[in-house]
Amino acid sequence: MRHRQCLELIDSQAHLHGFLDAHRDELRDVRAVLLCCCEIR
Repeated sequence: MRHRQCLELIDSQAHLHGFLDAHRDELRDVRAVLLCCCEIR
């Protein structure tokens, strides 16, 4: 399976972790950075 260089619009941390878990073997050398895009009040 080929993955994009950047996954930009994952709407929740749970979806990101689910994707990483589902493709763990294919993505073993990939590093991910999760930036919170939450509202600042």
